[in-house]
Amino acid sequence: MSDSKAVTLAFICCKPEKINPELSPVILHHGCMSSKERWRPVQQDLANSTGRIVYAVDARNHGESEKSEVFNFDILSEDLKHFMDVQKIPRASLIGHSMGGLVVMALALTAPDRVEKLIVEDVSPKEPEPELYYVFGAMIEEQLKCYEKSTSADTEGSMQQKLRECLYRNIPMIPDEDQEVIQKMEFQIKKTENGYEPQTNLKSILRAILNPPICHFPREGQFGKDALFVYGCKSNFTV
Repeated sequence: MSDSKAVTLAFICCKPEKINPELSPVILHHGCMSSKERWRPVQQDLANSTGRIVYAVDARNHGESEKSEVFNFDILSEDLKHFMDVQKIPRASLIGHSMGGLVVMALALTAPDRVEKLIVEDVSPKEPEPELYYVFGAMIEEQLKCYEKSTSADTEGSMQQKLRECLYRNIPMIPDEDQEVIQKMEFQIKKTENGYEPQTNLKSILRAILNPPICHFPREGQFGKDALFVYGCKSNFTV
């Protein structure tokens, strides 16, 4: 565990039309360089269909959460536990995508009493492979260059497209089947006087990626409750 203190996480809370007070809430955790907004299309439907309150959080250095020079996946699980403490949530069902999946798995192993059920999307229960560090590092470096070149003439749409194109041009290892996915990507950006800048603290994340490991996956602990792993048939993150 990290000795850095936890930060306050921004969140969206959706309450169901009819709450079942006997059920614990659900907490959704996004992937790297994403935000709580990615869950918005499904968050309210999930609350209504389950009768549970559903929270979606921004990780540190993402979205509207606190920014920090300290970043690794271990401290993110401590942030999530701190969020549960602040919101007075004794336990919850956790759903995590990619980086978020590593975060919720780490919490389930280090504090299993706080986790009722677990759903992990498209990530394996182990430290990321070196190739993944390389890909994410290249993605962030190219995005930073793109932001530096942005001007006041850029619109949100043109900036989004420039960010997509920088990935096409500069990361040749992206397979053809992922090109359509990238074309639909929406980056977390905000307008400035001279152009655009990322909502995500990309420089802090890049420093962590360039000095691996970014994740010390727990080698002790056991989670004996329901856990569902979801991934595509061509995913590199099979269990």
